[in-house]
Amino acid sequence: MGNTQSPATREASQHRAADIVARRRRGERWEDIGADYGITKQRAHQIWVKAMKDVPVADVEAMRAESAERLDDALSRCHAVLENLNPLVQMGKELPYKDQQLLLMTLKEIRSIEAQRARLFGLEAPVKSEVTGTQNVRYEVVGVDLEALS
Repeated sequence: MGNTQSPATREASQHRAADIVARRRRGERWEDIGADYGITKQRAHQIWVKAMKDVPVADVEAMRAESAERLDDALSRCHAVLENLNPLVQMGKELPYKDQQLLLMTLKEIRSIEAQRARLFGLEAPVKSEVTGTQNVRYEVVGVDLEALS
């Protein structure tokens, strides 16, 4: 079954996909992109994933570098917040509740940034394991009458 979209519709879809890629490259949120097109953030992400398959490797590397730079900047801002709270902690003073909340939110943001960096650079990819040698595996089917199946 071929593509049934008209050339104008196809061109509009390509323009929308290119715009979504460009906006994500600038760091815009999925929610905002989806809202502007009247689609969900999940649909905006699906369009982005499909469009990214056609992006040359060199452009993907540039996008990865830009994203890493944004994450580094966000991480630096988080560390600045922690440094501002540090004198209170060093003096042995108990942080006011508002500052305790700020500390916890900042630490949570740092954790989130580190998780994003791990995904960006493929550091959370599953490890492939290979088992070699002679193994005997015995399967036992419980609760099923095997004779009734034949």
